[in-house]
Amino acid sequence: MMQLSKQTFYFLACLAFTGSAFAHAMLDSAKPGAGAVLEMPPPAIVLHFDSALETAGSRISVDNAAGKPVVTGPVDHDKQDDSSLRLRLPTLPPGHYHVNWQAVTHDGHRSVGDYTFTIH
Repeated sequence: MMQLSKQTFYFLACLAFTGSAFAHAMLDSAKPGAGAVLEMPPPAIVLHFDSALETAGSRISVDNAAGKPVVTGPVDHDKQDDSSLRLRLPTLPPGHYHVNWQAVTHDGHRSVGDYTFTIH
C-alpha cells in the first residue's frame, strides 16, 4: 500500500475542503420550470438552489420573445428558505418568455443560467 507524506496528506485535505467550501450554487428547481407551457401567467419566478444565497448581487430578469425586458426587479428570499430566490411578476400576456438568473452564494461565488417558458 502506498504511504503519503504528512505534507501531501495535508495538501490533499486542504484541496478537498476548499472545493466544498467555495462551491457555486446549483439550480435545483424552478417554478415555472424550464420549457413549461402554462395556461395562466405565473405570479412569480421562484428558483431553488442547493446553497444559501445572498439577495444582494443575485438577480432574476424576464424578457419577452423579442428580447425586450418585461420585468427586472429586486429578488427576495422565502422567509423560511435562504436557498431560494423569488421575483414577483406583473400579469404577463400570452407569449414566450426567457428567464435569466444570477445567484450569489454567501462566499461571493456567482452562478448564472437561463431558461424559457410559454404562456398560452
